[in-house]
Amino acid sequence: MTDNDKIIYLENKIKTLELQQNQLIKIVLHSTPEWAQESLKAAKSAGLVELPFMGISSDGSYDFYRILDLLYRLKLL
Repeated sequence: MTDNDKIIYLENKIKTLELQQNQLIKIVLHSTPEWAQESLKAAKSAGLVELPFMGISSDGSYDFYRILDLLYRLKLL
């Protein structure tokens, strides 16, 4: 494999990984799940600050929403 072939291979690999990453971001961080809407409202009214997650306009990941919902159900929010 020549140096040029290696560069082309790596460029294609990077493009593939970027595409996969963008697809995962759209799936996982696209929007707030319906079941977490109420707990998210409670967290915002309690003054919790959303942090930018990976530079994406989103309140958080599914783990974030699960923890938030658990805190809400335990009446800690």
